[in-house]
Amino acid sequence: MTYFNRLNCRELSLKKKMQMKYILILFLFTLCSFAHGQGTYTADLKKLEFDLRAVMAKAERAKLMDKETKDALRDVSIELLERMIEASSQSNKIHNELLKSGLPPDKDLLLVTSAADSMILALNLTYRYMDVQDKLLWAQALAAARISKALMSEIIK
Repeated sequence: MTYFNRLNCRELSLKKKMQMKYILILFLFTLCSFAHGQGTYTADLKKLEFDLRAVMAKAERAKLMDKETKDALRDVSIELLERMIEASSQSNKIHNELLKSGLPPDKDLLLVTSAADSMILALNLTYRYMDVQDKLLWAQALAAARISKALMSEIIK
């Protein structure tokens, strides 16, 4: 009976070692990709913010647009929204992996996620403003865009 208990302990020990190796490799990969990709994330966010501002500038003149121009702007908005959602999702995934590996929360990564989320809100409000030209929607879209700009300025410091 003792022999089987020791054998079981060794098997468990090997399983634990393999799990720890896997976690360490995953952690190092995540850490390296985040450190390498952090500059990429800020560059991507800058591009998204620039594109958001361009859409908002065009949407502000929605009353003067014909149907084809509005439809084209809606298509651009949907494509931009998908890119923003992807940026938010990726930064959330990396943040989750860092926390799972035992690291403390990363402020810059949280700011990236929050900036992307506020840009999503600004774009959604802008998209709806194009349909009804409601001043409340436009004011809130501008407020969300200001929040994303403030968050971006914290990231870029």
